Amino acid sequence: MRIVSLLGGGISGTGEICGAVSGAIICLGLAGGTEGNEERDEFQLNRTKNRKINQDFIAAFVENWGSMRCAELLAMDKGQVPQMGKLRNNDGPTINHCDDYVEWAADWIIDYLKRLNLIDSSMLSVL
Repeated sequence: MRIVSLLGGGISGTGEICGAVSGAIICLGLAGGTEGNEERDEFQLNRTKNRKINQDFIAAFVENWGSMRCAELLAMDKGQVPQMGKLRNNDGPTINHCDDYVEWAADWIIDYLKRLNLIDSSMLSVL
């Protein structure tokens, strides 16, 4: 919890990158990031591969929720700007979707890790 406790509000309340997105990137790094001590070619290959995975995650998040910036997400939640994203259903200006963002990000990561056979259903009971 300490690692991610200050991500809320778009990184410590600044309204920048959504904490769900930042937390997901941390999780993806823990699952497949570089150690920093690999041979240069291996490091570059791993970093390139994992950056692509992160970019795919971010693109999917934005496609579904309309932005990855906390301030923009909250403005859509409050009805202050037009709602964008496939998962928004114009449910009114008072719906805070922060829990939905976190749940969506966690589900995306779980599905990704399952596809790589890095986790199985028995491991999900602790999540």
